[in-house]
Amino acid sequence: VSESYSGVAVSWLAKYGVSVEEAIRRGIIYNGYFDQLIFPFYGRDGRLVCYQGRNLNSERAAKAKYYNVGDAQEAISVYKTQGSGFPKRLVITEDALSAIRIARQCDAIPALGTHVPVSRIVALAPSYEVVTVWLDSDKWREARTIAENFQWLGLSANTIFTKLDPKCYTDAEIKKYLTSGT
Repeated sequence: VSESYSGVAVSWLAKYGVSVEEAIRRGIIYNGYFDQLIFPFYGRDGRLVCYQGRNLNSERAAKAKYYNVGDAQEAISVYKTQGSGFPKRLVITEDALSAIRIARQCDAIPALGTHVPVSRIVALAPSYEVVTVWLDSDKWREARTIAENFQWLGLSANTIFTKLDPKCYTDAEIKKYLTSGT
């Protein structure tokens, strides 16, 4: 299966510690014609509501690294943990690959930006006791706003601020940040 991914796609995933097999298991599709990784996202009813493309072609990536097609506000796809690290905890990241990396330890969902609409918060809240918002370091205000919205629903919510995206850290470092909560 990994033969269908370009060398650039394999290298980009590997840079963040994700194998092609894990990418496929998480639903990531490689589009060879456009040299893009496609991250599909689904709504409440299980239908595809949007997808995010990651341009790997340097010419296209210079114009836009990522782009969304469809209604990202309706997406509630959660990358479920395949471990037993932090049950009943949801981590919200900006991008899908960061969410995939965190999902090795607890459930995670990408915001697909820096805003999480109230409708998505209401849809996710019943399944979790703790919500952690881990956005890019320059999005502190947006992260606090998202966490406060979950707190209004009675959930424990916090933020984690790091210099780099979650996908840039090792699994051990991610676990340390999740444990310390800062």
